Parts: sequence; structure tokens; C-alpha cells
Amino acid sequence: MNHAQDERRARTLEKVRKLLNMARDGRGNANEEEIAMRQANKLMAEYGIAEAECDMAAIDAGEMQFGEAQCGPDGRAPAAGVVYKSAPTWCGVLGVGVGRFTDTIIARKRTANGEMYVFRGERNDVLLARWIFGVLVASVQNEQRASGWKGRSDANTFKVAAASTLAKRLSTLAEERRAMYEQARATSNSRALVVVDRKHSELVARFGRQQTSSTRSYRASGASIAGSEAGARINIPAGRPVGNRSNALLN
Repeated sequence: MNHAQDERRARTLEKVRKLLNMARDGRGNANEEEIAMRQANKLMAEYGIAEAECDMAAIDAGEMQFGEAQCGPDGRAPAAGVVYKSAPTWCGVLGVGVGRFTDTIIARKRTANGEMYVFRGERNDVLLARWIFGVLVASVQNEQRASGWKGRSDANTFKVAAASTLAKRLSTLAEERRAMYEQARATSNSRALVVVDRKHSELVARFGRQQTSSTRSYRASGASIAGSEAGARINIPAGRPVGNRSNALLN
């Protein structure tokens, strides 16, 4: 590739980066964002530009947005008049798994809405984390209600077991994705892993490392076995559905 081609590709990369920023913004017109994404995809295909390159360029330019997204134990964003009195252990276990899966950090936070969870990291990652967390919380609750384990102790044991199994599955998926990036780097010089590592470094520098606490172990019981089985069959979504507009981000 000659100098003129290098410059043209660099200009195209900058244009793609701006189009992706527009498409990911979440605060504008949904139709305009969709058009921006289509234009970005067209240019990336035409010039062989990977989205990872655009993310790396954003990091280098100091333009990648980092912040946090809050939610209650039900996975919902803060709402006026809604106060959560506690944050159940099983929700925290599930949240750590979601954080690993989405390259984010989760913590508990006392707010005007009571005990809340907060995902911290890159804009799109934290919004995805909050959405996946909400979907999985609802799935665990639905499984518990349908299971027949209704007593307070049994219901809690069921949900802890389900959340633990889901958290392990999420961690395994994250490890498999990293292995895939490692292989792609070795075979095709992919920069995806470089971007992931750079984002992680930024995350640690801004928010610190993920804090975890040991959870109380439960002896095998009907409720725990049923919970583990539920956690093994619950579907783990890979991304938010098109048109999801819940994009509130606290910087």
C-alpha cells in the first residue's frame, strides 16, 4: 500500500469512527443512527476496516466514552419513586458473571433509590451489561416461580444456585471469546484482543479491579439442584435487540 493509499485509508477510518459514534450515541433519532451504521458498515467492507481498528483509534484519540449504568436488583434503570431496600446475594453473584462477560465492573451503590448495582466501563459495554443482567434476573425469577420451591429459604437457595451456574457459564463464554481472539491474532493479525486489553487497562485505571466476596456455600438439596439445572438451561443473550433505547449513561 503506497503513501496515498495509506492517507486515504486513514481518512476513511476517521470517517467510519465518526459514523460509528453517531450510530452508537443512543440520544438522537433512531433512523439517523441506523443510516449511520449502514454507512459505516459499507465503508468498513469496502476498505477492509475492522471495528476493532475504530475502537483503537477512539482509545488513542481519548474519545472512547467511559462511565456507569445503574440498575436495581431487578435490572431496571433508576426510576422516580422506586426504592430498593436490599440487594440480594444471588443478584450480586449473577452481576459479577455478567461483568466478566461484558468486560465491565459491577459494584453496589447506596443512592436515593436505595441499594443499586452499577456497571462501570465503556459506554456500549455497560449498557449491554445492564440489559443482559435484567434479562437474566427475570429468567431466574421465572424459573423459581415455576419450580415449586416457594418457601423463603428454598426460593433463595434455588436462585443462588441458578445465579452461580449462570455466572460460571458467563465466565466460560468470556474465556472462550478471548481464546478466539488469541487465535485470530495468530492467524490473521486481528487487533480485537489488543483493543480488549487496552479497554481493560483503561477500566482498571479509572475504576479499579473487580471486587468479589465469598458466598455462603449451600449443601446439596432439591432446591439447589433444581436451581443449578435452571441456570444451565437459561438462554444467555449475546446483545441487545435492535431498537432498544434504554441508553442512559452516567459519566
